[in-house]
Amino acid sequence: MQTNPKYLPLKIGLVSYDAVSPAGVIDVIRQEPGFTLVVRDLESLLLDKSIPLLFLDMISCSSWIETALLIRRIRPDIRVMIVGPAGNDDLVLRSIFSGARGYLAANSDAETLHHAVAAVMEGAIWAPRWLMETLIDRLVEQQSGSGARELICFSERERQVLDLILTSRSDNEIACLLGVDKHTVKNDVATLMRKIGAENWPALSAHRI
Repeated sequence: MQTNPKYLPLKIGLVSYDAVSPAGVIDVIRQEPGFTLVVRDLESLLLDKSIPLLFLDMISCSSWIETALLIRRIRPDIRVMIVGPAGNDDLVLRSIFSGARGYLAANSDAETLHHAVAAVMEGAIWAPRWLMETLIDRLVEQQSGSGARELICFSERERQVLDLILTSRSDNEIACLLGVDKHTVKNDVATLMRKIGAENWPALSAHRI
């Protein structure tokens, strides 16, 4: 873990639906230096421009998919992470398709929490590799029969960048691994999105070369 991660200090909002807050990773947030947990109702959190990241606990919110979609529509700038049970692949997939930037198991430890938050704050998706492959399959199915996929040409570095995106690497990590600056990576990502016709990072991550 970095000594002084650049995303710290960080205010994290937790959508509250009852008097009892979820335990597990939420308790870890409370104890970690640099994190400030703000527990409020959804409307208050969305009005607070100082909060860039929201945690939504699916156990206390039965309508978590609708809530995630609502947040995306009202505050597209705010990042959402879903907290839920471990070992449920379907829930992880549904979280990402609802617009969440990541999924954290409720029993995640401090190290996992920091890795997830760092990835999401960098603009990446915090999800396992299998999820990216599933997204790929979904996109390929949508494009089947069009022939457009075979017409797209990528440079060697664009292929490298896309491969690293599939492993949930952040812009900074990609820049370090390829020996270029972050601005160059952002340009490469923009070019990839334009070539593929992807509107956002999840859609870009869902493309197979």
